[in-house]
Amino acid sequence: MPGHSHSQSPNSNRGYPGWPLPEMAGSIVSGLTAVQRMHRIPAVSRSNATYKPPSAPRMPSVPLPSAWAGHIATPPQVLTWEPFPIDLRNDLDLEQLTRAIGNHRISPHSTIRVLPTARDRALFQITSGDTSTTSISIICRLCAMLRAQLSLPFYQSELSPDVQQAACSYFLSRSGSNGRRLWEDFLNGHHHPQGPKGEVLFQGHILLWGFRQEGQHRWIVDVDVQRRLPPKTHVNYSY
Repeated sequence: MPGHSHSQSPNSNRGYPGWPLPEMAGSIVSGLTAVQRMHRIPAVSRSNATYKPPSAPRMPSVPLPSAWAGHIATPPQVLTWEPFPIDLRNDLDLEQLTRAIGNHRISPHSTIRVLPTARDRALFQITSGDTSTTSISIICRLCAMLRAQLSLPFYQSELSPDVQQAACSYFLSRSGSNGRRLWEDFLNGHHHPQGPKGEVLFQGHILLWGFRQEGQHRWIVDVDVQRRLPPKTHVNYSY
């Protein structure tokens, strides 16, 4: 407009000179905060300043799996305790025996059959007597019979003729040239140290594999001869 100086601030038409006044500039700059002063640094200077990111926790690195790690690398654990077979000729571990067959309650006048696992006919049988007993007591009783001299009354009264013959044949096949004489002495009531023991009743089935109930008053003792077990196969868990 005519009469106005081009050196005046655009706000001079409001009644005050251009902002800020020169004498106030120093006080305004001194009153700026550090952050505000930083923003007043020319862009070139700010770009040359060095900034460091704040420290932060770093997650540990996890190695990548190999080419075959997608398959099972560790086979499942196998139980190291195997209860069977239990050799009836050895001293019994009652804790192991209890865990293997359980301490079942057996009622009076029950029949316990000693049955080979590969046969359907029992070797012999015993009874629980007039009082109740337990499966552990029955096994202990069988072990005592196996180690002791063969009882002539039991042999003659408790065994059928075919079982008597089988026990005699088993003894003769393992007693050498004196077997016949030793057997005759046994039948005459003479117990020679090398005479037949209760083991002949088992006919080599001296390994215990189980104890189970067959009926209300009937139980089965599973036994077997010593066999050569096949080698254990190892499962290949890698492909």
